[in-house]
Amino acid sequence: MPSSEVYSVTQDKDGYLWFSTDHGLARFDGYQFKTLDVQEGLPENSVFYFRNDDKGRTWFNTYDGKLGYLLNGKAYPYIHNNVLEKFLRQKSVSNFAVFQSYHIDENETAHFYLQRVGCFSIDAHGILNTKTTEAIKSKTLKLSFDKTGKAIFSGPGELAFDSVEIRHNQQVHRVDIQVMNTHKRLPKNLSAVACNDAFYLSYQQTIAKIKHGVVTNLFECPRYIVGIDADKQNNIWVLTLSGGVYVLDCDLKIKNHYFPGESISDFLQDHEGGIWLTSINKGIFYIPDLQHTILTKSDKMPDDQVSDLSLDWEGRLWMTFFSGKVGMYSPDGIIYYDLSMDSREFIVKILADPYRKRIWVATDRKLVYIENGKVHLYRFINNWKSNIDSPAVKSLALNPADSTLWVGQFVGVSNININGITTFHSSLKGTFYERIESIEVDAKSNIWLGATRGLFQLKNGEFINYGKQYPLLKERITALKAIGDTLWIGTRGNGLLLLTPDTLRQFTMDDGLISNSIKVISFYENHLIIGSNNGLSVLEKRLNNNTITILRQLGAMEMTSKEILQLIPTESELIVLSKSGISLIRDIVHKTSDFEMPILIRTVKVKNSTVDVATAIDIPFDNNSLSFEYFGISFLKTGKQTYRHRLLGLESEWVVNQLTSAQYPYLPAGSYRFEVEVLNTNGIWSAEPAAFSFTILKPYWQKWWFYVVIITGTLAITFLFLRLYIQQQNKKRKLIADINRFHQDALANQMNPHFLFNALNTVQKYILENDKLASSRFLSKFSNLMRMMLNNSQQERISILNEIESLTLYIEVEAARFKDRFSFSFECDPTIDQTKTMIPVFFIQPLIENAIKHGLMNSPDHGKLNIRFDRKTNDLLCVVEDNGIGRAAAGRFIGTLERKSLGISIIQKRISLINQSSNTSIRLYYEDLVDESLLPSGTKAIIVFPGFAINYTENE
Repeated sequence: MPSSEVYSVTQDKDGYLWFSTDHGLARFDGYQFKTLDVQEGLPENSVFYFRNDDKGRTWFNTYDGKLGYLLNGKAYPYIHNNVLEKFLRQKSVSNFAVFQSYHIDENETAHFYLQRVGCFSIDAHGILNTKTTEAIKSKTLKLSFDKTGKAIFSGPGELAFDSVEIRHNQQVHRVDIQVMNTHKRLPKNLSAVACNDAFYLSYQQTIAKIKHGVVTNLFECPRYIVGIDADKQNNIWVLTLSGGVYVLDCDLKIKNHYFPGESISDFLQDHEGGIWLTSINKGIFYIPDLQHTILTKSDKMPDDQVSDLSLDWEGRLWMTFFSGKVGMYSPDGIIYYDLSMDSREFIVKILADPYRKRIWVATDRKLVYIENGKVHLYRFINNWKSNIDSPAVKSLALNPADSTLWVGQFVGVSNININGITTFHSSLKGTFYERIESIEVDAKSNIWLGATRGLFQLKNGEFINYGKQYPLLKERITALKAIGDTLWIGTRGNGLLLLTPDTLRQFTMDDGLISNSIKVISFYENHLIIGSNNGLSVLEKRLNNNTITILRQLGAMEMTSKEILQLIPTESELIVLSKSGISLIRDIVHKTSDFEMPILIRTVKVKNSTVDVATAIDIPFDNNSLSFEYFGISFLKTGKQTYRHRLLGLESEWVVNQLTSAQYPYLPAGSYRFEVEVLNTNGIWSAEPAAFSFTILKPYWQKWWFYVVIITGTLAITFLFLRLYIQQQNKKRKLIADINRFHQDALANQMNPHFLFNALNTVQKYILENDKLASSRFLSKFSNLMRMMLNNSQQERISILNEIESLTLYIEVEAARFKDRFSFSFECDPTIDQTKTMIPVFFIQPLIENAIKHGLMNSPDHGKLNIRFDRKTNDLLCVVEDNGIGRAAAGRFIGTLERKSLGISIIQKRISLINQSSNTSIRLYYEDLVDESLLPSGTKAIIVFPGFAINYTENE
C-alpha cells in the first residue's frame, strides 16, 4: 500500500480491489498491490470515493474536486475537469471539495452534490447547469440508488433539510425525518443504504430505519458516523470516527463491535463474502469470514505455538506447545502440566482417553499420562518381561471395541489393553520395525499403520504390506481415516488415496485438492475435511465417476496459517490447529454464500503476438498456434486456484488443473470457443465461463484447384527432389570432408617438423652458448605460440585481434631464430572493430612464412615486414608486404620454391572450398614491387575477404 491513510474501497468488474489513499490508488489482486499516481494519469494524488458506472468504469474524486476513472487497469482524467475546476474556484471551494454525492448517468452527464454549493451538473458537452428544483428549495432531500446500490443524494446547500424523498424500484416514499437528532457542533455528513424492503439513513450520529414511508427505528451511535453500508446477510455496518465499526441487525440492534478506537472510512463485501474496512490511519482491515474465530492472547492464550490438540470426555481442550508445555484450556486461562522433559526432548502427540479417564502425552523419548491432575511416566508391563523402557512414540490411536491403546513408535508398534498390559510389541518380537506416522482402527478392529515406507495392516498378529499390491502405497503415509469398508489415506506428495476392498484411487491437485501433501484427515457432518500444508479442503464423501466433489477450500487468510497440524470436530464447530494458532470454524461444510469468483482471460497470443480478447477474430491458417493466459481472483485462498478449461471444436471434456495458461499448437481449420472456469472457495465452478471465440481459416491447400496441382505434379517433383537431395547430400559430405582435411593440412603445415626442428636448434644454440635468459624467453614465446595454435585449430574463424596476437608470437619466434635480421609491424584501419571482425583461421601465417623464408632471409639487407588490415567499403583486405628479393629471385632457390608452393597450394584449396560452401568470393593475389630502377624490391600478398568488414566503429 502507498499509505496507511485509506479513504475508500471498491471492486471492479474484473474482481480487482481498488483502494483510494492520500498517495494515489492501489489495486490488489490477492497477491500484490499495484500503485497508480499522477504519473499514471491521476488528476491528483489524494483520492477519495469510488463510484462504478454501467460501462465498466470506476470513477473517483480527488482532494481538489476533480474526477477521474479507471478502465482496464488504467487511470484517465474526466474530460471536463477544466469546467469543474473553474466552477469550484468561483465558489471558493477548489482547495478542498469532498462531494456528498456524485454519479455519471447513462448520458455521460455528471451530477454533483456539494455541501456548500448544493446540486449542479456537467453534461457530455461540458455545459454546466446549476439550476435547482422546487423540491430542493423546500428543504427536501432526494435519495435514490444507482445500479451498484450506492446512494445518490440531491438537495439544498448546507444539508439543510427536514424531509426525504426516496425513489427506489419505481416507487416514491416521502418521509418526515425531523425526529433525527442533530448536533450543531458536529460536521454534517450523509449516508444511506437500501436493505431488503427498508432504507437506512445516517446523519451525524443518528441512523433512521425507514420502512413504508415512516421512520420505524432510530440508533444513536456513540461516535460520529462516517458512513453506513449493508452486507449480504442484511447486517448494517456503521463506520465511525475513532469508534471502529458497529454491526447492527435489521432493527438497528448491536450485534458486534470491531476495531474500537479506529477511524473506519469505508466498507466492502467482496465476491467471496470477505469484509474489507478502510481506515484513516491504520490501512486496511480484512475479515475473511464472520463464522470464524481465532484464539489469541485476549482469549488467555500464551505466546507459545501449539503443536497438537485433543478434546477430552468433558469437552475440555488439551493442547501441547512447541516449547514442551502441556495445558488444559478454559475461559479462565490455561492450566499447565510439567512433563520433566529434557531440553532436547519434544512432544509428538496428545490423546484424550475416555475409557481410562486420562490424557496420554507422547514424546520422542517416552510415554506419559495425566490423571487426576498428576503426571505419570508409563512403563510397559507384559507377560514375557516385567518392565520395558518407555519407547520413543510417534503416534497414538484407541480401539473403541476393546479400549486398547495402540502406540506407533519410531521403531515398530505396540499396544496397552484396558488393564495396562502390553500384549503385542512388534520390535521386541522381531516382526516389524517400521517407523509409524499414523494409526487408524476401523470398525472391524483392523489396525492400519501408515509408515514412512508405505501402508501396512496388522491382522491376526500378522503384518500385510499393501505396497506389494499398489506401488503408491510404498511411499510415505502421513494420515489415515477409516469410514465403513473404505480407508482414506493421506500422503506426502502423492495427494489423497482411497483404498476399497478391490481398488485404489488417487486424487491430486489436478482434481481440485488444495495440496498434494496431506497432514490430517477428519470426518465432520458426513464430509471429509482434508488438512494439508496449504490449507483445508472440504470434500463430499460421495464419489461420482471416480472424481471427488470439493465443497469448500480455506487458505491462510481464514486461519492463522495455511499449514494444518490437527483437526478436531465438535457438535458446534471444527477446531483447526495450524502452524501458528487455533481457529474455530462454524458451518464449515455449508456454503456460506453464492458469491462468484471472477475469472479473466488476461492474454490471448496468436503465434506469440497478443490480440484483443474482447472480440472474435479470424486467424490465417499459418498462424494456427494459440496460447491463453487466465486468472481467478481470490482473497481467501492465497495459494493456487483450481481451474478447468476446454476448447470447444477440439475437445468437449474439461481439463482440470491449477495452471493459469493453456496452449494449443497447430490447430486445424474450423471454428473454436475457448472456455475457462475457476473453482471458488465454496466448491462451485463459475456460473459463466470466461470465453474467447475465433476461427482458423482454411489453408490454400484445401482449395479444389490445389488438389489438381498436387495430383499432376507430385510424382515428378518427388523424383526430382529426391535426386537433387541425394546429390546435394553427397556433395555436402564430400565438401565437409575436404574442408576438414585441408583444415588439418593447414594446421600440420604450421606445426611442421621443419619449423619445430629449427626452433629446437635455436634453443640448443642458446644452451650451448650458456645464454639462459635468451633460451628461457625463446621457450616461453615458443610454448605460448604452440598453445595459441592449438586453441585456434578448434575454431573455424577468429577475430583480427586474436590473429594479430598469434602472428606476433610466430614472427617473434622466427625473428629470434634469425637473430633479428628483420623488423615487423602491424597496422589496422581504425574503422574496423578488431574484436568483432572474424576471418578464417590459419590464412595469413603461410604468407608471412613465405615472406620471411623466401624473401627476407635471402636478402643481404635488413628486412622489413608489414602486415596491414584495410577496409574497402565492406570488404576486408589483408596485405603482407616485404622488402625481400622478390618472387623471381626466390624461385631460383629450388628447395625453398617447393616449400612455398605447398603452403600456397593449401591456402588456394581452402579458399576454393570456403567460397563453395559459404557462397562468398575470397581471393588471393600478388604484386611484385620494384624500385626506381625497376629492380625487384619486395613482394606484396593481398587476401580479399568480401563483406567481412561490416563491424566497424562508430567514429566513422
